[in-house]
Amino acid sequence: MVSKKEKDFKDYLAKIESSDYPWSAKDLPENPTSLEKAKYKLCQKILAYQKDNDLSDKELAKRMKLKYEETLQILYC
Repeated sequence: MVSKKEKDFKDYLAKIESSDYPWSAKDLPENPTSLEKAKYKLCQKILAYQKDNDLSDKELAKRMKLKYEETLQILYC
């Protein structure tokens, strides 16, 4: 018998692993365009800056002068 906690966790995993989940990290497609490659590299540089400077998502948004939601879209490519 599966406990409620285990069921909730499995439901959560199914949700975040879904292809239509908005905040799942995306990899480049098999044959990326030049634009897709550039966007991906830029996202990686922003993530590295965030990590190197130990910034929260909200602090990063403030530094980039973007809305929090816009910053999340960048961070999750």
